[in-house]
Amino acid sequence: MARENEYQNFTIEELNSKANRYKKLQMGVMVMSVIFSVIIALFSFIKGINTGYQIIPLLLLTGIIYPLLTFGSMRKKILKEIESRHV
Repeated sequence: MARENEYQNFTIEELNSKANRYKKLQMGVMVMSVIFSVIIALFSFIKGINTGYQIIPLLLLTGIIYPLLTFGSMRKKILKEIESRHV
């Protein structure tokens, strides 16, 4: 079984738009996880609830690490395909 790059059938313009879209998605998810963490922290502080603080590390880990792993690897494949066509 030959390993093919799933992005080889796209044009360079399509690849650039996909890479930009993945970067925006990655940043959006990361920013939203930080915003939700701050909201949970403020709500927990105001209400005096300690259980909200237990959710924050999990939310930050999944909101930052997961997009870096998934969208980052897809962007690397796309950029590698773009560079291979320029050579």
